[in-house]
Formats: sequence, structure tokens, C-alpha cells
Amino acid sequence: MRGKNKRNYAIVILLAYTGMRISEALSIWLGDFNLQTGEGIIRNGKGEKQRIVLMNTKIINALRDYLKDRSRYSEAEASNFLFVSKKNESLNQTVVNRIFQQFSSKITPHQL
Repeated sequence: MRGKNKRNYAIVILLAYTGMRISEALSIWLGDFNLQTGEGIIRNGKGEKQRIVLMNTKIINALRDYLKDRSRYSEAEASNFLFVSKKNESLNQTVVNRIFQQFSSKITPHQL
């Protein structure tokens, strides 16, 4: 999966290793994460609470790889969102659920 689509791989790794919800991951802005310190801010967590998440090297490397390819997305330049669609400004939860369904009918993002 990693070699095929770096955006999808970064989303899966981020969800798996941080335990964040899909909506939290999709609402991340580019400036919310510091890849040098390995910290990220979740601004709209459960209960509208803000929190800090820590990223391990696997997450950081996946995000760095994705950010190199991000500029290829037509909406990337105009969007503040970390994860962008090829056609729209930001992804929606349906896209993330479809990513998981491609690889497993048993594992869902919510289970992570």
C-alpha cells in the first residue's frame, strides 16, 4: 500500500498510531503538525476539545513522503488542509472508509 498512494498510506498510519478519529485527521491544517518535534494539535477533538498528539518516526516519515507528493493534487496549493483530494479542497469520511474497505472488510478506521 505504501508505494501506491502516499496520501492514503499517511492517513492509515496516522489513524493507526495516534488513535485519532477520521474527522480529526481530515480537519488537520498544514500548520497543525510539527514534523521536527513530532507533535500535532487536534483542534476539534471529541467534545470540541483541543489536544496534542505525539507522532512516532513511522508517522513522521509517512507524512513527509506524502507532503512531497501533495503538490500534485490540483487543490493542494489553495488548501490549508493537510489531506486534500484530487478534485476537492478536503477529503471526506467516505473516502477514508473506502481506503480501508479496499484492504479489509473486517478492519475499520473506528476500530483503530
